[in-house]
Amino acid sequence: MITKIEFAKIYNEVDNAIEDALNALFAFNQNSYALFLADGEYTKTVSGYSPFSIDYRVDGYLDETRLRFLSQFLNEHYSFAPPLTQTVDDEYRIQIELMIYTHIWEALPFIKKLYRLAQLLDGKNYKWCAQVPLMGKHNFIRLKIRDVFKRNGHTISEIMSKGFHSSLRNSFAHSQYAINSPFPANKIVLFNGSGLKKNKLLPEISFDDWSKRFAYSFLLSYLFVKKADEHRRNLITKTGTDIFQIKIPHKTKTYVMDWIKYEPVHNNFSYLIN
Repeated sequence: MITKIEFAKIYNEVDNAIEDALNALFAFNQNSYALFLADGEYTKTVSGYSPFSIDYRVDGYLDETRLRFLSQFLNEHYSFAPPLTQTVDDEYRIQIELMIYTHIWEALPFIKKLYRLAQLLDGKNYKWCAQVPLMGKHNFIRLKIRDVFKRNGHTISEIMSKGFHSSLRNSFAHSQYAINSPFPANKIVLFNGSGLKKNKLLPEISFDDWSKRFAYSFLLSYLFVKKADEHRRNLITKTGTDIFQIKIPHKTKTYVMDWIKYEPVHNNFSYLIN
């Protein structure tokens, strides 16, 4: 169970953490900021064409169904329409929440975008080819994303720590959990610890603590996409320009420079043709 007041507090905490991280990237390097918002991607292509794509929409399409379902679920269960002032613990709804939670922390487009932001804020070049391992995501999320945010003083790392836990994801994914059965009441008991050290295991979690972890996770997923889109649409206002110089890896040189242009009417990026 989570109250309307608690939810509002978490919402603001997550919203501010994402906003601060995006603003930090803007302050650090406007060109990297633009490239991040432009969704650059390394793609296989036919000979003669650059594999470094701008405005790559495939990840958005792949994640569209999950995000649409998430929005519908939140509108139905977390709108706190009067007279509701808190959620009601319900085993059926918790089962759906566990499914949503597992999808969040397995969603490759979401994890890739978090990874790219973390690496840019760590002073690295843009990760055109952001490969998320299909196995061992726990270490990737913890070491390559959360700890990188933390090392650079970004509170988005705290949001991830309050939301992500592999025991929850693994237990649901492998059907090794129990809700109110056989005991104790108002808790989710977890039996799966595959791949985790004993001190990292989460043997059980109360409904109230689960509600908070779930809220931190789904708000990070939902607001990260929402706020990145807001920054994209406000790019010209924020930077004062619609063209940006970006680095592109080159097989004979370390990098070559090119220019991209943002067109607000159609909300799209393209390479600037001289």
